[in-house]
Amino acid sequence: MDTKEPTAFAIIIGIFLLCLALFNTTIQAQKNAPVTVTNTTANPVPVSGAVVITNVPMVDAYSRQSGDWTVSIAGTPTVRIDPEREVITRRPESLLNVETYNWTGQERHFFFQSSSRLSQARVCIHHQATNPIQIVVRSSIGIGDDGIFDIDNYQINTPSTVCKVYDAPGQTLLVYANNLGLLNTTGKVRFGFVGIY
Repeated sequence: MDTKEPTAFAIIIGIFLLCLALFNTTIQAQKNAPVTVTNTTANPVPVSGAVVITNVPMVDAYSRQSGDWTVSIAGTPTVRIDPEREVITRRPESLLNVETYNWTGQERHFFFQSSSRLSQARVCIHHQATNPIQIVVRSSIGIGDDGIFDIDNYQINTPSTVCKVYDAPGQTLLVYANNLGLLNTTGKVRFGFVGIY
């Protein structure tokens, strides 16, 4: 048996033990090293459990107000109307007019109503004579015959009442009640007008 064999074996065993000791030392050194974690928006660190915040700043609004909030305005200007410069007039809600005409065989009768500044006009005709009559509603929007337009034309039987509403009636409304065939020699026709501003 060669005497060098145990020595080589011993060297190999020694080298193995040395490597094992160095590996164990490296593991121990890495195990005890400090860890630094950087929280970025690209790689946020998840947080679970309770989070404790120290050094909470005092919010002035919270320290002054609790419960329902109230707002105070300083230096509010006073608003008033100068009676020497401003005049406020309250116009009536509507313009009313009623007229009655008795038939004695006339060809026609017309009712005239100013409708200036009115947005709407309600015209009611109540006929009580024996025979039907014809109603013509004309609006005046200018001067002379060229400014007068027929806006409605209808017949009323007897006895009956017809009411109609007209938008933008113009400056005046002319309502003609025509006695058809001049047959109405008794009875009456009533004109009711409601103008709406």
